Amino acid sequence: RLTPGTQREDGGGRAREEVAAILERLGDNLLEILEEVKHNGASEKAHLGLTDLVGPLLETGDPKLEGMPYAWLSRLRRHALRPHQTGSDIVRRSAGLPFALVALAKAEPKGLPKKLLPLGMRTFLDIASAGPGAGAGDDGDGGGPGGRAFITTFPSAGDAGIVLNVLSYFPRVHALNMLSKVFNDSELATDTSGFYADGLKLAIRGFADERWEVRNGASQLYSTLVVRMIGFKNVWRVETSRKAITSSEFFDRFGALHAFFRVELEEATESLGACQGGGDDDDDGGDTRVLPATLVHPSLLPILGVLSRLGGSLKEGENDALSPRRLAPLVQRCCLAQSLALRNLAADSFSPLVPPSEAPTCWRDLAQRAKALASGEETGGANALHGAARQLRVLCERNAPDLRLQDREDMVEAIAETLGDLAECCSRRLVSCPFARSEAVEAAYYAAKFALQGACKNQRSKILLWESFAGMDAVTGVTGGGRGEYEFEAAVARLVVALLGHARGVGADLHGDLASRLRATALSNLRSERYEVRLATLEEVESRWDDLHSGGLDPAALHGALREAVAAEGHHGALSVALRLLGRLSRHDEEVLAEYSTPSQLREDAAVALAVALEPTHEALRSDALSCSGHLASAALRLGEATHHKEKEDEQEQDLEFLGVLSALVDLASEFAEPGRRLPLRRSACSCLFASGLARRLPSFSMRLRAWVAACTLLQDEDDALRG
Repeated sequence: RLTPGTQREDGGGRAREEVAAILERLGDNLLEILEEVKHNGASEKAHLGLTDLVGPLLETGDPKLEGMPYAWLSRLRRHALRPHQTGSDIVRRSAGLPFALVALAKAEPKGLPKKLLPLGMRTFLDIASAGPGAGAGDDGDGGGPGGRAFITTFPSAGDAGIVLNVLSYFPRVHALNMLSKVFNDSELATDTSGFYADGLKLAIRGFADERWEVRNGASQLYSTLVVRMIGFKNVWRVETSRKAITSSEFFDRFGALHAFFRVELEEATESLGACQGGGDDDDDGGDTRVLPATLVHPSLLPILGVLSRLGGSLKEGENDALSPRRLAPLVQRCCLAQSLALRNLAADSFSPLVPPSEAPTCWRDLAQRAKALASGEETGGANALHGAARQLRVLCERNAPDLRLQDREDMVEAIAETLGDLAECCSRRLVSCPFARSEAVEAAYYAAKFALQGACKNQRSKILLWESFAGMDAVTGVTGGGRGEYEFEAAVARLVVALLGHARGVGADLHGDLASRLRATALSNLRSERYEVRLATLEEVESRWDDLHSGGLDPAALHGALREAVAAEGHHGALSVALRLLGRLSRHDEEVLAEYSTPSQLREDAAVALAVALEPTHEALRSDALSCSGHLASAALRLGEATHHKEKEDEQEQDLEFLGVLSALVDLASEFAEPGRRLPLRRSACSCLFASGLARRLPSFSMRLRAWVAACTLLQDEDDALRG
């Protein structure tokens, strides 16, 4: 191991020169491995060795030894810029080159100013940002298969400068791969944070390159920096993710990106409008030609992707030069695009740019514009209507829950004022496009959720709002077929169940015409021919179970509909939800169970659920089926004990069949409880035997013994929650 002391105590300059030569050859050998070998394991080991070598060299105090890492960085730069490269040089994300740069950066002593890392980052940022320029053509000197060439000069630790005629896109790919590796290293995150803004600008511009290899490297760099700057999988729809950085915080930290985003969005919206023939300024609603994806500005989607993952803005107005609100008009223009995915992404990006105090005003303006588009008072077509409806949706879904008290009251007032406008956008009579109608219904869904779950404080106003939502034509209208109608009908199905769930909380009349009509529609949707409608209804019933089972839906009617769904459903997603709901219904006490079910029905249901669990299908479906079967079997035993059925002949035959079901149920649960099974299956075994109370109600000693053997197995499980 090399230390400063060994250098001072070494006698004679010749010995020091020999040590320096050995160390230099060792470093050159490690770099040669990293430059030439394409094996990831070899690169990993060589990079660890280079890190251990460079660290002590930088602490020796000897100028010659301290200069070696800088010479190696210069060599790494020359290798990336060398001429006559081919496609094999950039395979495996440039193989060992990124490892070499990480090794040099991580070897610098902690607590001292970093020198190698900033020099390396700036060098390779410059290489990656050097686009094709003047020089030889594709067949000129150094052109070959690599594309056009450019002249570049970089200072070196040992030279006045290096002038190379190099290929333009192979060095860029190397540089992008190396930057991605350095940015992705958690140990260097603090030291590289100063280069985040430059790196993101480089990545976004890289999407415009004509070479796929450069675009691929840029996408790798982009995804790495989005994780570093905003957070890993920090999507606002995921409740378990950590709170997102707000848009105002983002631009305060990375101020250079505000002007960059603005310039790029201006160019993107201009090109978008030109390609689409003027959008909603045309009398006929805009050009009806489909816009090819290649004509969308390459910077547009990456920028919208960043903005859509930010939290809501905290800055008011546009007075601040870095205010996110300044970008909102540009993003709103993208909501007129022909591409459905682009309109959705633009609307999601618009939400973080709206200041809290402007949310109610923005809602009013968008609702009035949507009504004008729906009624034909304003031209723009279905795309513009869909974009406006999508913006309304995200305002209520993302912005409204975080508003201050006064702003929440203003938002409720804005919703009440424009509910009629929103209802017209949901109407089949006025709007022929089902996708635009579905977004308007989704906006109504989130508006009802916001206004009726606490934002509105006046009880009478709540009831009036609920009645207004429940009386919308879309909710009470007749469903019908057609292209894209499934999305609209699924959105209506969610809204119907949600309004039933809100009914008791707002004090609405549960026996009135509106509530009865909603119940009938919800039960009808459970039997719909469209899988999307059935699934949307089932999922909404499950999410609002606590509100619905106590009065929103009749347990007997729901039980009958769920039994039909379990028996006839062919899609595993809807079947899983139906099984979970049927299992939850069986947890009622005996008095409630007896009102809508009998022991024989519960036995039949348990047998059907067990048959699903025995099929080698989806794991999630099998776990839900086993848990449901256990709860149904336990409910059948409970209800049988409570009602004392004595119909001897039929009862004896049913008991024999049911004993076979119980035995198979215990065997399957014991199998699922084994340590080699995945956690969802082990949890379903616990739910089937013990959470349901089935284990203590099993009629035979052998069944109870097998159940408790399974319990002993589960008590040794590695999952803390399962053992508890």
